[in-house]
Parts: sequence; C-alpha cells; structure tokens
Amino acid sequence: MLKNYFKIAWRNLKRNKAYAFINIIGLSLGIACSILIFILVSYHLSFDNFHANKDRIYRVVTELHNENISYTPGTPPPFAKAFRNDYAFAEKVARVATFGDRIISIPSENKKFQEEKGVAVTDPEFF
Repeated sequence: MLKNYFKIAWRNLKRNKAYAFINIIGLSLGIACSILIFILVSYHLSFDNFHANKDRIYRVVTELHNENISYTPGTPPPFAKAFRNDYAFAEKVARVATFGDRIISIPSENKKFQEEKGVAVTDPEFF
C-alpha cells in the first residue's frame, strides 16, 4: 500500500512540475530557515551555562555614540567597584578583558606560545 502512495505521488509530481517545484522549494526554505533560527537561538542561550545560578547573571555593555550607535562589552575599570558599592543586589561583580591573537610567555619555564583564539583575563568572582 505504501508503494502505491509513492507511485501516485510520483505521477502527480511529473504531471504538475511547476506546482511541485514551488512546493518543494517552499518546504526546503521553511525547513532551512527554522533550522537556522534554532541554531541562532541555541547559540545565544548557550552563554554562561557553566554557572550554578545562570539566571542571576547580567552582562553590562557600553554604548558608544559616534557616527552611529554601537555597543562594546567593555566597561571602564573602576565600574565594577562603583557598581558593587552603589547597588545592594549585586552580590558579586567580575570584569572580563579579552585580547585576541596574543603571544603568551611563561618566564619561569622560559616558554612562549601564540594563542590565536585570544586570551581572557578576569576577576576571581567570575568563577
């Protein structure tokens, strides 16, 4: 019986080529867009998942007003201490600084290596 359904579907596809082409393209575009949206949403929800209380973590960004408005993840260095002192709900505040494509040296072992993906430096409260 399943073989009969495929035979009828194949005959209809051959008879109505333009209609079948539009339906197949629409279906494939819909599936591709839904997969792309799922990947994008799962990527954005994957940050800071290693923390125990990840629902209580907030990220502060700096808004820059030049020719257009842009956002950068950096804040001024004294911001963490001022935020901790001014707001009681801030239990812990951690700063993170990232540097891309740096050469790391360990003087005690006399070793140097290049970190192509970058290096991040953070406060102990981050962990």
